[in-house]
Amino acid sequence: MNIHVLKMFGYIKKLGQLGFVIDHELSVDLVLQSLPQSFLQFISNYHMNKLDSKLLELLNMLKTIKEVFKKEKSQVLLV
Repeated sequence: MNIHVLKMFGYIKKLGQLGFVIDHELSVDLVLQSLPQSFLQFISNYHMNKLDSKLLELLNMLKTIKEVFKKEKSQVLLV
């Protein structure tokens, strides 16, 4: 997941270099929309709570959520 998000950051930066500047809000939306369905709850919470974070902060939030997913999966598998 981290690699995917970093690739998205790179694409956004490359578009800026090509003259298509993307504002912060659109860049966050592009990253969120590129996430798999398993992150749907996170995306909903992000929008409902009107979070406004920088791209690196978003990456850190996604890392945290992914760790939670791993813990939940391992707990379900152990049952």
